[in-house]
Amino acid sequence: MPPHPGLRVDSEIREWLQNKSVIGEDMTIWALWAIQFAYSKGAKSYDTYNGIRGELERFILYLCKEGITPDQVSPLVVSDYMKFCQNPDEEWVMRYKAHRFDVYGLPNLEWRPFYLPVEDKKVLSDLNRIKPAKKPKIIKKGFSQASLKRRFSFLRQWYDDLLFEGRVDRNPVERAIRNSELIFRSTDEKQPNTFTKDEWFLIANHLLDAANEDPKWERTFFVILLMKSCYLRLSDLCRRPYHDPLMSHFYQFKGYWFLRVISKGKKERSVTVPNALLEYLVRYRETRGLEGLPTPNEHEPLIAKDKGHGGVGTRQMSRIIKDGFSEVARRIRPDDEDTANKVEDAVTHILRHTGASIDAFWRPIPELAEELGHDDPATTGRLYVHSLREERAKRGSGRALF
Repeated sequence: MPPHPGLRVDSEIREWLQNKSVIGEDMTIWALWAIQFAYSKGAKSYDTYNGIRGELERFILYLCKEGITPDQVSPLVVSDYMKFCQNPDEEWVMRYKAHRFDVYGLPNLEWRPFYLPVEDKKVLSDLNRIKPAKKPKIIKKGFSQASLKRRFSFLRQWYDDLLFEGRVDRNPVERAIRNSELIFRSTDEKQPNTFTKDEWFLIANHLLDAANEDPKWERTFFVILLMKSCYLRLSDLCRRPYHDPLMSHFYQFKGYWFLRVISKGKKERSVTVPNALLEYLVRYRETRGLEGLPTPNEHEPLIAKDKGHGGVGTRQMSRIIKDGFSEVARRIRPDDEDTANKVEDAVTHILRHTGASIDAFWRPIPELAEELGHDDPATTGRLYVHSLREERAKRGSGRALF
């Protein structure tokens, strides 16, 4: 399927599919409808479009393998597809990440529908430097419950759309999900993945030590502080076709500092900036030859690239944060192996969750919801009021009985 924003007109999509797709003619119309559906849901968000595109792409390719079209799918076929996703055929799996298309816009023959890395992190880091014949066998681990539910939610929604348009006479995904032994319902409260206060204190101080020892860590230190303290998503700091985060997006109002961000769905919001962060903002700016705090007319990128001009993209931003996590893990591993593993394995979104979880203990929920960009404060409450269960248990277990 084409990348976002890609093609919009039916005739152009058909031509694109004929030139760049491996599916047969009988599946082309279904692929066209899948692309239209992905655009309708992800028109304002690259991440949403890419998530839906990836799942429908996998499903359609699976149906091609089985020799059936979406209107012939039964709940049993969906169940078989679920099992296939948990343990795909070897030829369906990438041993290292590859783009769908090469620099000329042609299909990349190295791309596969599934990416399942080896468990050995050192081996994984070396994959791009060795020839395909020498790459080790992949250890298949399957998708988590959250990932399975999200993936099949996209599929269920597509069939709802096909049913509404009269293109199918039933939604087989609904029944398959309900009867699946792979997906189960849970009444437990949903807990975002976070660092505890103690873990965050350890991370921040080790990053500060790293920055004091070597200026190359200044950018990483500031990015991680900024994302945690302002509850930012990775994309909030990244250059996108419709928005370039600039230093001038830091601004003052009645003596208080704010940061203007454009979040997913192209929603603009202003986040309050802690006074304590300003010291590190100045410090980071100094490493870039900028003086003092940002001014309204500055057009410098908020987070600069390693080389060249302009701001960083999502891939480089993710690498900046992951490198910081790896450095912290290296420093604390001799004393605390478990915490080191948690930090090294953490995803970038954990910083947003950590900041909100810690601050939920003292900030009113409607106020925190506005900072996070949640339309409904109930979402904020559901995610963060019961957060940091470990710390709550630590205090609660010491209660006196008499």
